[in-house]
Amino acid sequence: MRSLDRRDKAEKKLKKDDELKAQKNDQKESRPKKRGRPAKQPEPLADEKRAKLEEVIAHSKKISRQLTAFYEFFQQAWKKDGNDMSVYTPIEKRISISEAEIMLKALIQEIREEGIANADIERMIKRFEKYGPCLFTYLENPDIMPDNNEAERAIRPFVVQRKVSGNFISPEVMKIYTIHMSLYRTCKRNDVNYEEVIIPLLKGDTSEVLRLLGLKEGKPPPIR
Repeated sequence: MRSLDRRDKAEKKLKKDDELKAQKNDQKESRPKKRGRPAKQPEPLADEKRAKLEEVIAHSKKISRQLTAFYEFFQQAWKKDGNDMSVYTPIEKRISISEAEIMLKALIQEIREEGIANADIERMIKRFEKYGPCLFTYLENPDIMPDNNEAERAIRPFVVQRKVSGNFISPEVMKIYTIHMSLYRTCKRNDVNYEEVIIPLLKGDTSEVLRLLGLKEGKPPPIR
């Protein structure tokens, strides 16, 4: 992160300046005066320059502190210590989505009162405020995980295929491939034999396909 690089550079400069000042003090106390012009030594930083470096360090620490606060809050979802936001805690012992959202809003308010450290954290907070309830769906649904890693793994075969082949020869081919890939992954997730679903699908028997997959038949989306 850029702020950490700036903080490291600022801390190194301040450390070097402190060493230089200590060295000059030692020379004044121990070195005897010599004739001739003394060798030119690097000058200590001016007070204004030191103040700017200290400001960079303080600002970087503020960024780290605010990011750590959010990280530790959401990391509770994966801890196995029995806390009431953990995915490993029995669902009846977890807090509700609304309670988790209240806690998140309290954390955001605390950081806003301190002063948001940079634009990246501001954008992150706006996303939290917009999608707050969606972040805690797992608290009340045992079949949902706190992250979307499983969904990303599910679409990975499609991404690999696209990378291997370079692309699809036509939009129609891509459409057919994505439909069959979606159906195959759905079958796999529901422990259904893909070949068994293909037969009623080719016959146009969508009701039988849905029955095999254990899905309910819903209303078709409106035509736009």
